[in-house]
Amino acid sequence: MIRPLILMGALITAPITHADNWFEETTPLNQAHQHLLKGSLSEMYSVMVEVLQRNQNQALKEHINDLLVQSFDADCGKSLHNDPLPAWLRNVSIKRTSIQSPGRESYRLFVDVTSAEPLKDVSLERWVSSNIAADTAFGEINDKKTRNANQASDYRKTYNLNSRLPMGLYHLKVETKDSQSYSTWVIIEEYKAKQIVRWSAKDQWSIEKNELLNKFCPLPKLSVRVYNYQEEQYKEIWGRTYQANYPTKLDKLDIPPDRYVLSVALDSQRWQGPIMIEQSQIITKTYDVSADEGQLTEE
Repeated sequence: MIRPLILMGALITAPITHADNWFEETTPLNQAHQHLLKGSLSEMYSVMVEVLQRNQNQALKEHINDLLVQSFDADCGKSLHNDPLPAWLRNVSIKRTSIQSPGRESYRLFVDVTSAEPLKDVSLERWVSSNIAADTAFGEINDKKTRNANQASDYRKTYNLNSRLPMGLYHLKVETKDSQSYSTWVIIEEYKAKQIVRWSAKDQWSIEKNELLNKFCPLPKLSVRVYNYQEEQYKEIWGRTYQANYPTKLDKLDIPPDRYVLSVALDSQRWQGPIMIEQSQIITKTYDVSADEGQLTEE
């Protein structure tokens, strides 16, 4: 259910040029507000896409961002887009990641697709016709055995970003090798984390809770991974994922003495119709395993 008091707060912060006659003019942004009040979320979303296609004013974008975030209180974005994926396209997810290591923060974007048809490419462009990164990679990410068992293949497009992906309108396109295609508009919100993971000790972390979680969205997932540097790349040697009862420390592991990387990730999810939109915060540390203690100790 949309909370009208919070919505009114959003209306008050609208650009002052529209404040006096907000509900007297028939404008696209006015229509978006009305659709939100009525719970017509797919109609609201279509209007917001139209508004962003025509106007990239920063104040307007911030206002649409507030409306979009408010709409998640209804069903976590499931009703924003009613058109289903084509039969050959099984799943689509867009995942933003921030990777925080001592003295450095980097950003990546992953577009993961499961398709029953071989894919030629997957692309996500910022409107208007702007590449979001020069450093990209695309390919199949599962082996032949898994592909044959599922009668579908998993693909990933990776974007190595120079900065955090900004709020705005994006165009997603999936192309098969036999010239079939799927495309749609995606609005990426300005992400505000409800929970943040931080280091609290050598091999311990804490989860800082900033807001109540949306009961319509999946619970955040906590992933703990240990990597070793082998053959000029980091390979996972141990990992666990938790959706409740999150641990706050790494237990003793039966691994040989060496230098490792400990990674802790907190992932949150929402939908845009059939598409999953994810945000992952990852913190990493370098550790040594002591031969005497047989456990992880900070370098």
